[in-house]
Amino acid sequence: MNGISRTLCLFGAFALGGLFPGMGQFAFLIQYIVVYMLFQAYLGMPIDGNPLRRKHLWLVLANIALGFGPYFLLKPFSHDYALLAFMSGIIPSAIAVPVIIAMIHRDVAFAATSVLVTNLTMAFVIPLTLPFLVGDHIQIEIGAFAIKVVSVLVGPLVVAFAIRILSPVATKQLKKLNKLTFFIWIMAIWIAVAKAVLYLKGQDDESTQRLLVSAGIVSIICFLSFLVGHLIGGKEFNREASQSLGQKNVMLSIWISLTYLNPFIAMGPTFYILFHHLYNGWILLRHSEKKS
Repeated sequence: MNGISRTLCLFGAFALGGLFPGMGQFAFLIQYIVVYMLFQAYLGMPIDGNPLRRKHLWLVLANIALGFGPYFLLKPFSHDYALLAFMSGIIPSAIAVPVIIAMIHRDVAFAATSVLVTNLTMAFVIPLTLPFLVGDHIQIEIGAFAIKVVSVLVGPLVVAFAIRILSPVATKQLKKLNKLTFFIWIMAIWIAVAKAVLYLKGQDDESTQRLLVSAGIVSIICFLSFLVGHLIGGKEFNREASQSLGQKNVMLSIWISLTYLNPFIAMGPTFYILFHHLYNGWILLRHSEKKS
């Protein structure tokens, strides 16, 4: 499936969410979709030659800043917008970052290390901080929330690497299921959009305006994420660092938002999917033009 087909599928998932909001009842499946996608990513991730560099530390710190900075800027105006911004900026590197980096022939090891470092770090940062940000109107039990998030992010890593070490044959067979990942991801987007549509239908007449404001906030966070990553990477790793910070594991954010917050906040990372996918398409198009 080429880039154009994938983009059409993405827009199709948004359209299906609006046309068939009943799919929102399956929001509980997103947790398992996140686990499956992480498991498949870790099965295929390079183990050797992943040097941890100082730039990875800066990427982690920038990742945290992109969550907390917008939150505290927007909190005096709207707590919902502040949480939406937080859940769009704090999320770690997407599991597909090494794939994009490989397609443009850059350092896959740097990108794979970024995925590991940011996901493992945010597995502890998010559950330790989010319960204190949500306010009194949403109750999150810290212990249970922390265990759930850590198990979703770290569990697939442990199982995948154990299988890789103990059974290369099983690893090879399980990797064949990776061809289903894109279609499962599209279904998850459909579910997330449908859940948000159901929620917004029960709100006031300002829903369209709220969506436009949300899209504006998320577009700025997305732009800053790619830009800051580019600056951190320097001349040697500008593209790798930019993708690592800008392309985010948004399914994780959608799952947390739908499970512990509300569907409106989940629209933040849902919009982020659209923006970073469009940016990735532009990057791949530029690369193909340079090659030709």
